[in-house]
Amino acid sequence: MSTAPREFRGVQSRQSASASAVQIIDWRLVSAAGAVATLFVAGLIVLCTRGKQVPAADDSWLAQAVVLPHVDSLTANAVDSPASQMSPAASPTVERIPERGTPPQAAERETAPADIVSTPVAPAIHPQQEVAQPVVTFKRRNLKSADELSKELLSAPQLNLDDLPGTSNALVFQARRSPGLLIHRLPDVLAKRTDLVGLPMRMGHDCQCGAEASETLQVLSRKLRTYISQTVPNDGIDTRPDANVLRKKLQESPEGRRGDWKQPEAVPALTQLLMGEDKSLRLLLIELLTDIKDRCASAALAQRALFDLSSDVREAALAALKERPRDEFRDVLFAGLRYPWPAVADHAAEALVSLKDGAAVPKLLGMLDDPDPAAPAVKGKGSAPVVRELVRVNHLNNCVMCHAVSTNPADPVRGRVPIPGQPVPPSFSPAYYQDTTGIFVRADVTYLKQDFSVPQPVAKPDAWPSSQRFDYLLRARYASPQEVVAAKKKESYPQRESVLFALRELTGEEGGPGAREWRGALAEALARGKD
Repeated sequence: MSTAPREFRGVQSRQSASASAVQIIDWRLVSAAGAVATLFVAGLIVLCTRGKQVPAADDSWLAQAVVLPHVDSLTANAVDSPASQMSPAASPTVERIPERGTPPQAAERETAPADIVSTPVAPAIHPQQEVAQPVVTFKRRNLKSADELSKELLSAPQLNLDDLPGTSNALVFQARRSPGLLIHRLPDVLAKRTDLVGLPMRMGHDCQCGAEASETLQVLSRKLRTYISQTVPNDGIDTRPDANVLRKKLQESPEGRRGDWKQPEAVPALTQLLMGEDKSLRLLLIELLTDIKDRCASAALAQRALFDLSSDVREAALAALKERPRDEFRDVLFAGLRYPWPAVADHAAEALVSLKDGAAVPKLLGMLDDPDPAAPAVKGKGSAPVVRELVRVNHLNNCVMCHAVSTNPADPVRGRVPIPGQPVPPSFSPAYYQDTTGIFVRADVTYLKQDFSVPQPVAKPDAWPSSQRFDYLLRARYASPQEVVAAKKKESYPQRESVLFALRELTGEEGGPGAREWRGALAEALARGKD
């Protein structure tokens, strides 16, 4: 009988049993079972990959990554920005693009400079893939989304012709009193309105198209409205035109086969009808303008690069401008740097940098001394200071403010004025030209020409759409004493910072040809206290 404690004897017996179990294992059977299991797992993997092909998993996420400083400030409902279109796997919390081949989960977080961001990033290209077109490097100073910019625009003063009741009727009565006679001068009823007198009204011969241009505008605008209306899905739900269908219709139409849509005369109709539509149609507008090899198309592309709220559309415009002579549109970008709305100046600076326009540097250096374009300015000796500001006009209820009243059914480009309280057809509907009763205007006589148009919500639309088109342009008004005092206290202003952004980028290591030689001149200007 063993004298060892009971607990110790129990441990000994369990160890003996374990040793016996080890001794009876057949390792040949274990090896065979492992081989079978390996083959089974491999078979499952083959079946899964056949069912779902995963394209270039190690690099596909890179196409969606962007540099985003101040990510927390982006709103969840922002539209048109690359970050708002990311999949969950490519979360907008990514703030730095890691090295190629590094999974996004391993990316080291790093904050980019506050005034510079490059977007969008070129997708990774494998040796088997073909590069469709060169990727545009688009350094951005203004990181606001289209939705954020649209909300900014809502603060612009809104002008309405009938804020003084009866103004529209007075203009119609004046036109009907002298049928067949076009008097292109500022009517007294408008000259007495302090809110309207500062608008850039075009009078005389400046406001009217020639006979041939009027005929072309009438034919192409009617055709374009018809084609757009035919691309809307007939399901009673989706009212958005299909840009792909519209492109095909334009290409296959009789005037498309003649090349009418590639002629400079098509620019007014294309721009006027498409710049206020959704992003897909605005991208198609850029595509159509790209096919028009003329200075007027270059200027229209530059305006889209300045005024369009979508960074995707602005980048598409810049891609088209890269292939065009800079002297066809450079002045448009310079004017953008002097625009009272700072976002436009940012877009102008971004355009000059993207295009690597080194020849613009001397002009930019001179602009450092220019006054604030949004500050009060005196136009002449003894005159009161005036302010240039951005204003908006509802497109539907101010027709007779922008166009001449038509009194003859034979007038070209004739359109009916919408009646308040009655349903209005979509902006692209041919019904604008087909009605025979009501008040009409002539689109070939334009007193006011907007810089850009944006569809925006209306608080009380009544029978009209809840989202209506607003035209934006500049007005000059008398400055208040408070504005004059505030302007004297400002040391800098946003448009000057946009100019400095362009100068620093163009005179840097990646600047355009001949621009780096101005680096010393920029340093001297800043040393003189201009920064």
